[in-house]
Amino acid sequence: MLDALGEIQLELRRLRLDGWLLVDRGRSNPVAAEVLELDEARPTRPLAYLVHAEDMPHLLVHASDARRLADLPGDRTVYTSRATYVDALAKLLPAKTRIAVEHSPMATLPSASWIDSGTFELLGSFGAQLVSSVPLVSRFVSPWSERDVATHCEAAARAERAFDAAWRRLASDLDGADETRLVALLSEELERVALRVDEAPIVAAGPHSCDPEHRAEPRAIGLVPGTPLVVGLRVRCASPLRSAWASRFWTAFVGGDEPPERMRALFDAACVAADRAVAVLRDALEREQSLLGCDVHAAVRRELSSRGHDSLALHRLGHSLGIRACQGLGANLDDVETRDTRAITAGAALAITPGLYDRDMGVRVATNVIVDESSTLHVTAARQPAIVVLP
Repeated sequence: MLDALGEIQLELRRLRLDGWLLVDRGRSNPVAAEVLELDEARPTRPLAYLVHAEDMPHLLVHASDARRLADLPGDRTVYTSRATYVDALAKLLPAKTRIAVEHSPMATLPSASWIDSGTFELLGSFGAQLVSSVPLVSRFVSPWSERDVATHCEAAARAERAFDAAWRRLASDLDGADETRLVALLSEELERVALRVDEAPIVAAGPHSCDPEHRAEPRAIGLVPGTPLVVGLRVRCASPLRSAWASRFWTAFVGGDEPPERMRALFDAACVAADRAVAVLRDALEREQSLLGCDVHAAVRRELSSRGHDSLALHRLGHSLGIRACQGLGANLDDVETRDTRAITAGAALAITPGLYDRDMGVRVATNVIVDESSTLHVTAARQPAIVVLP
């Protein structure tokens, strides 16, 4: 990331900023971890790295971590105590300078705020003006490379294979099966195709399908004929180490009969929502119009409202996909949980995952897309065309 140091400094000057301060403790700031490549160094103490708009960067590092971060460019100050850390920070941030940090005023964008309130107060006490680093993150951190896109596409394809294999195994031995049985089958198939997860698969049957983040419980619901089902996988390839995430959801129905009309209507509306989002994104990009994450969600909400389904959408339309976590560092498609005013730009990767939840039944689908360097939209993982029915 620091290969682009010159470009970062040019952008700092364009934004009339004196610097960008990356502060971290134990890789709690994913922006700092990405820019400084901290996953390999694995520092254990607080650090600060100031990218100056004009001068060489400056690293403030604890003595026990100094060797681990020896390759970072620029000057450095090694500290050994809280007092020397605070004194060195004060010298890095003269009064009246304008410094970008990972925070969001009034917590309007929680996914852009990574420094704790105490650190923010400490930095502000030096007299520097602290501003959000969102413009810098959007340009230099959240965009994916071609290699990132390739690992994402591979993860999405493997997830499809894992789901299909687990579904076939479930169909061959349905007697007594419940949510936990399908979770186990999915976990086995994910391992078979060399996919990593940070959390168990979502398997939500019957009324549990109304919980967007349900995880199977000891008292799991049985997968008996007539049961609606939502399955979700957030995955990335086990190798290489830097692999991008994919997010996949399927709406399914257990039983040889056709899904009930209410379920089909909800599913059709969720598909309309996903397709509308793709159309809005593609149209704006082709017209070279600026498009914010909240704008995409608002357009889809209007579509759902015209069909009488807006009140059944409990969460945001979708989110940025990432490298270190499935939730990325770019714009989310959100006009409800937050109002995400970040723009969708070249290098963006998005999971469009609309869900509708009506009393005892929920549905959810997923379309993954990326925006390439020429600002062209590509669907990397399409939504399911129809409800998956277990014979």
